[in-house]
This record gives sequence, structure tokens and C-alpha cells, in this order.
Amino acid sequence: MSICHALLQVFLSTFVNAASELIDEVVDTTALVRSICEIRQLFFTNIALEILSAYNRKDLRDPEVVLYANSAATARLEYNIKVNIYKEAVTSAPVRALVDDVCASFTKIFEIIRPDFETQNGSSVYSNSLVDFGFALYTFAQDLNKETDQVWKDKRIHYLEAAVRALRDVLKRRGPRPTRSKAIEKITEIYYILLRLKSNAMIERASLFVPAKVVRTLYKDFADYVQAVQEHLIQLCYDDVRIGAKDIPLCFVDFTVGLISISAGMFPFA
Repeated sequence: MSICHALLQVFLSTFVNAASELIDEVVDTTALVRSICEIRQLFFTNIALEILSAYNRKDLRDPEVVLYANSAATARLEYNIKVNIYKEAVTSAPVRALVDDVCASFTKIFEIIRPDFETQNGSSVYSNSLVDFGFALYTFAQDLNKETDQVWKDKRIHYLEAAVRALRDVLKRRGPRPTRSKAIEKITEIYYILLRLKSNAMIERASLFVPAKVVRTLYKDFADYVQAVQEHLIQLCYDDVRIGAKDIPLCFVDFTVGLISISAGMFPFA
């Protein structure tokens, strides 16, 4: 497992027990969350050090990675509490700050930890941390799915594309089969979402009566993306991953077929 995942498991277990006793109390929830995070900080750091002490053969370049892993796990939990329990707007400044904290912490982790760092059973900490990061970015993106402002629509696509890059890095590094299976399954799901978002954006843009040259460029960019996704789906047949990760939703065909109708509608005389 990744360092962040191990920390998050400990954090969740502790928090759930504490929350069950406090759920009926009238308290300042924001202060409660902050206090829990601060009070547990040293405890989680010690837990992380114990986790790291079980690793052998490879050493971290710098034990500072434990602090960044702790920070990422804490920020992700606080994000979930604010968004899912207290229904705080995902576009609010406090929530956006937590997203930035998670991204910054993972970036630091990847700068410090070596890609060849493994646990006793041969599990890749680096690859698993990449999966954690990809899933976190996916969560941030999906929580923006109801936002209508173009800024947040663009931000959602940005997170999804970043998630794909992180997860594809797992495949490039030839990590453990279960890790690669998990990564490639999520990549396929994200590709479908991105295709849907990009096709909708292209149609919306074309409906604004922009110059034909711009429309053709939009169409070409989308067609290129469809081709890239098709190459991913073809590669699934050859990847050494679990069978379930190779399932391809039939709805992917919609985009290929859609290219023909879109082309006919945009360029009837082409």
C-alpha cells in the first residue's frame, strides 16, 4: 500500500470512533475538524514512522516524505468531511485550499521518494501513491460536475487529465499487476467522462457561430482525442491486467459514430 493510504486508514478508523460519540453534540464543527487534525498530527507521524520501519531493501531519500504523506491524508479527510458531511460548496475558498494542499503534498512525495522503493512483499510504494493521487484528482473533478461556470468546467477537465497522467505513469513503470489493473480500469472510466465533456464543449462552441476554421480545428482536436482513446482500448487487449479491467463499455462506440454525424452537420459540403 502507499504511505498516504496507510495513514488514511488509521486516520479514518480513529475519526469514526470519535465522531460517533460527538455526533449529537452541538459544537463548532469547523473548529472540531481543525482540532482533531492538529491534535492527531504527531500521532499519525509516529504511525507513519512505524509503517516505514517495516519496509526493507530500500530506504527513503528523506524521512520528510512521512510528513508530506501525513499532510496529504489529513487534507483529503478534511476535504471529505467538509464536502460530504457538512455540504460545504466545493468552490469555497477553504475547500479549494484543501485541494491545493493535497496536490502540493503529493508533488513533494514524488520529488522525494524513489520509484524503486518497495515493501517487504515487493509492493511499489511509488506506484500505489500515484494511484492514490489519481483517485484523489478524480474525486476533486467529479465533485465539480454540477458547476456551470466555465472556469470550473475547465478545472474539472484539468483534474481529469492530470489523473490520467498520474495513472498512466503507473503503467509506464510496470508496477505490480493489481496496481496496474486498478489504474487502467480508472483510466478507461475517466476517458469516457473526458470524451463526453469534450464532445459537449465542441458542440456548444460550434453553436456560437464561430468561424468555420475554428470549428474545423475543434473537430480535428476531438477526433485526435477519440483516436488516442481508441488506441488505449486496443492496448487493453495486450496488457497484463486482470480480466475485469479489460471490460470496455459499449457506449464508447457512440463517440466514433458521433464523429460521422458531427462531421456531416458541421461540413455538409465537405
